Amino acid sequence: MPVHTEINSAIEGQSVLGHSRDPLINRGLKRYNNKDCYRFVAAFDVKAKVKDLLREIAMRIEPESFLDIGDEVICEKAFIHSLKNKYSSEIKPASATHKATLWIFPHQTAVKVSIPHEEIRRAIAKRT
Repeated sequence: MPVHTEINSAIEGQSVLGHSRDPLINRGLKRYNNKDCYRFVAAFDVKAKVKDLLREIAMRIEPESFLDIGDEVICEKAFIHSLKNKYSSEIKPASATHKATLWIFPHQTAVKVSIPHEEIRRAIAKRT
Protein backbone atom coordinates (compact mmCIF):
# COMPACT_ATOMS: atom_id res chain seq x y z
CA MET A 1 0.00 0.00 0.00
CA PRO A 2 1.75 3.15 -1.14
CA VAL A 3 1.34 6.11 1.19
CA HIS A 4 1.36 9.57 -0.38
CA THR A 5 2.14 12.56 1.83
CA GLU A 6 3.44 15.24 -0.55
CA ILE A 7 1.47 18.42 -1.22
CA ASN A 8 -0.91 18.05 -4.20
CA SER A 9 -0.70 14.23 -4.10
CA ALA A 10 -4.12 12.74 -4.74
CA ILE A 11 -5.96 9.44 -4.74
CA GLU A 12 -9.16 8.70 -6.62
CA GLY A 13 -11.57 5.82 -6.66
CA GLN A 14 -15.15 4.76 -7.17
CA SER A 15 -15.36 4.58 -3.38
CA VAL A 16 -13.05 6.27 -0.86
CA LEU A 17 -12.81 5.56 2.88
CA GLY A 18 -11.17 7.91 5.35
CA HIS A 19 -11.09 9.59 8.72
CA SER A 20 -10.15 12.92 10.25
CA ARG A 21 -10.23 14.32 13.75
CA ASP A 22 -12.40 17.29 12.73
CA PRO A 23 -15.78 16.84 10.99
CA LEU A 24 -15.93 17.36 7.23
CA ILE A 25 -16.83 20.84 6.03
CA ASN A 26 -19.11 20.94 2.98
CA ARG A 27 -18.07 23.78 0.65
CA GLY A 28 -20.88 23.09 -1.85
CA LEU A 29 -20.92 22.57 -5.59
CA LYS A 30 -17.81 23.93 -7.35
CA ARG A 31 -16.41 23.81 -10.86
CA TYR A 32 -13.12 21.89 -10.58
CA ASN A 33 -10.99 20.66 -13.50
CA ASN A 34 -13.93 21.25 -15.88
CA LYS A 35 -16.27 19.11 -13.77
CA ASP A 36 -19.04 20.01 -11.35
CA CYS A 37 -17.93 18.49 -8.04
CA TYR A 38 -18.96 18.78 -4.43
CA ARG A 39 -16.02 20.04 -2.39
CA PHE A 40 -15.39 19.01 1.20
CA VAL A 41 -12.52 19.94 3.49
CA ALA A 42 -11.08 17.41 5.92
CA ALA A 43 -8.67 18.64 8.59
CA PHE A 44 -6.54 17.45 11.49
CA ASP A 45 -4.85 14.07 10.98
CA VAL A 46 -6.52 13.10 7.71
CA LYS A 47 -6.08 9.60 6.33
CA ALA A 48 -7.91 8.32 3.24
CA LYS A 49 -7.60 5.28 1.00
CA VAL A 50 -9.10 3.94 -2.22
CA LYS A 51 -11.70 1.31 -1.42
CA ASP A 52 -13.02 0.51 -4.95
CA LEU A 53 -11.32 0.97 -8.31
CA LEU A 54 -12.46 3.70 -10.63
CA ARG A 55 -14.58 2.50 -13.53
CA GLU A 56 -12.73 2.45 -16.83
CA ILE A 57 -15.26 4.73 -18.54
CA ALA A 58 -15.11 7.37 -15.81
CA MET A 59 -13.47 10.72 -16.48
CA ARG A 60 -10.94 11.43 -13.73
CA ILE A 61 -11.47 14.34 -11.34
CA GLU A 62 -7.73 14.62 -10.60
CA PRO A 63 -5.67 13.87 -13.74
CA GLU A 64 -2.52 12.89 -11.77
CA SER A 65 -4.21 10.90 -9.00
CA PHE A 66 -3.24 7.43 -7.80
CA LEU A 67 -5.94 4.86 -8.55
CA ASP A 68 -4.98 1.47 -7.07
CA ILE A 69 -6.91 -0.16 -4.23
CA GLY A 70 -5.08 0.58 -1.00
CA ASP A 71 -3.40 3.76 -2.26
CA GLU A 72 -3.47 6.11 0.69
CA VAL A 73 -2.94 9.78 1.57
CA ILE A 74 -1.98 10.99 5.02
CA CYS A 75 -1.92 14.70 5.73
CA GLU A 76 -2.98 17.53 8.00
CA LYS A 77 -5.60 18.98 5.60
CA ALA A 78 -7.16 17.63 2.39
CA PHE A 79 -9.66 18.70 -0.24
CA ILE A 80 -12.22 16.09 -1.22
CA HIS A 81 -14.00 16.37 -4.57
CA SER A 82 -16.92 14.05 -5.21
CA LEU A 83 -19.38 13.79 -8.08
CA LYS A 84 -22.22 13.23 -5.59
CA ASN A 85 -23.11 15.10 -2.40
CA LYS A 86 -23.90 11.87 -0.55
CA TYR A 87 -21.52 10.32 1.93
CA SER A 88 -21.81 8.53 5.24
CA SER A 89 -20.12 9.79 8.37
CA GLU A 90 -19.94 8.74 12.00
CA ILE A 91 -17.95 9.75 15.05
CA LYS A 92 -16.06 6.98 16.85
CA PRO A 93 -13.46 6.94 19.59
CA ALA A 94 -9.96 6.89 18.07
CA SER A 95 -8.20 6.76 21.43
CA ALA A 96 -9.06 7.17 25.08
CA THR A 97 -9.08 10.96 24.80
CA HIS A 98 -9.81 11.69 21.12
CA LYS A 99 -12.59 11.01 18.67
CA ALA A 100 -12.38 10.63 14.90
CA THR A 101 -14.86 11.30 12.15
CA LEU A 102 -15.04 8.29 9.84
CA TRP A 103 -16.40 8.90 6.34
CA ILE A 104 -17.11 6.90 3.22
CA PHE A 105 -17.86 8.39 -0.19
CA PRO A 106 -19.64 5.68 -2.24
CA HIS A 107 -19.36 7.55 -5.58
CA GLN A 108 -16.38 8.70 -7.62
CA THR A 109 -14.24 10.80 -5.29
CA ALA A 110 -10.74 12.31 -5.24
CA VAL A 111 -8.82 13.29 -2.11
CA LYS A 112 -5.94 15.76 -2.56
CA VAL A 113 -3.32 16.77 0.03
CA SER A 114 -3.50 20.48 0.81
CA ILE A 115 -1.26 20.68 3.89
CA PRO A 116 1.19 17.80 4.44
CA HIS A 117 1.83 16.21 7.80
CA GLU A 118 5.53 16.93 8.39
CA GLU A 119 6.14 14.32 11.10
CA ILE A 120 4.84 11.52 8.90
CA ARG A 121 6.85 12.75 5.90
CA ARG A 122 10.04 12.70 7.98
CA ALA A 123 9.31 9.21 9.32
CA ILE A 124 8.72 7.83 5.81
CA ALA A 125 11.93 9.49 4.58
CA LYS A 126 13.93 7.87 7.40
CA ARG A 127 12.37 4.46 6.75
CA THR A 128 13.53 4.30 3.12
